[in-house]
Amino acid sequence: MLADTLSGSSWIEIVAQVLGTLGFLMALASLRWQVHTWQEGRKERLDYRLCQQRSTDVPEDHLVLRIINTGMVPIYIRDAALCWRPEKPHRESERRAIPMHQTTPDTNPMQPGDDREFILILSRLHQDVTVASPPERNIWLSVSSAKGEILTIDGTKVSPYVPRHCNSAVSGHT
Repeated sequence: MLADTLSGSSWIEIVAQVLGTLGFLMALASLRWQVHTWQEGRKERLDYRLCQQRSTDVPEDHLVLRIINTGMVPIYIRDAALCWRPEKPHRESERRAIPMHQTTPDTNPMQPGDDREFILILSRLHQDVTVASPPERNIWLSVSSAKGEILTIDGTKVSPYVPRHCNSAVSGHT
């Protein structure tokens, strides 16, 4: 019936149009996937290691943050800091920060696979570092690049390293 009304050439034309439309849609999807993959590859990615140690170079206890560039692009690290929300903030968004220092100052970009160490001498934290409870949401480590903050390490990983005189305020214990 329908086959009787369609001649051989018009049926082939319909199939060609359908296949052409499907091919065009697949090309668009492929292009979108390539753009997505390229954008993901250009993102700044960091991994980190966090520990507390004492060494011959720095005889006091210090917090060591080692960051590793796990992305595919070089990253300019602007700074790393211990940040917290004060126990009695003046405004809701208030935050305070103590900068961490690079063990070997370097202004060159971190190439993929490179690492850098930042330290914070814990005994130099002031007695007035009082953090609002709960610490998991009110203390963190922040690493920033020229594009903005690229790594945030939350309080569950940071608060065990905070000194006792600060930790009592952090944890709410007396």
